[in-house]
Amino acid sequence: MDEIRSKVTVLYTKSNKRMSSNIKVKRICEFCGNSFLAKTTVTRFCSHICNSRYGKRKARELKIEASEKEVVETIVAATGSTVVAEFLTVKDAAGLLNTSVRSIYNIIQSGRIKAIRFTPRKTLIKRADLDQMLVLPEFQVPVLKARKKILILNIVIPWLRPRKNSIFLKKHC
Repeated sequence: MDEIRSKVTVLYTKSNKRMSSNIKVKRICEFCGNSFLAKTTVTRFCSHICNSRYGKRKARELKIEASEKEVVETIVAATGSTVVAEFLTVKDAAGLLNTSVRSIYNIIQSGRIKAIRFTPRKTLIKRADLDQMLVLPEFQVPVLKARKKILILNIVIPWLRPRKNSIFLKKHC
């Protein structure tokens, strides 16, 4: 019985030393796109270099995604809500531009933004029109010419001075 166990053990250790498979599967590398012969059916990359580069790229993409998600969450927290709709209410437009509702109505009245009034209580603004208003050229401040200095002499004439009980003092003082 001991002989049989020793023979089985020897055969088992000999077969464990050679674990390579005789299968050759033609695969395409997921990183570089080159074809290669794989020894297993689950091999995804042609070399260790492609595997490492794929892992680094995946980690980089995950970091970028997390960063973009964080930026969106920060913007949402700062503005209170995300306004991505095609049509905005006056209140949403005011929140987006950080102005008052009355200012938005004044802009609509001046014709700088087109708005649709469904009912007396519901006015909608196209988001594209709002963005277009912001693309318009900025207001240029006119350059003022230098003023001429006029010398005024302060001469007091006693008979032209207003009196305490005069009409001038009562109206303007």
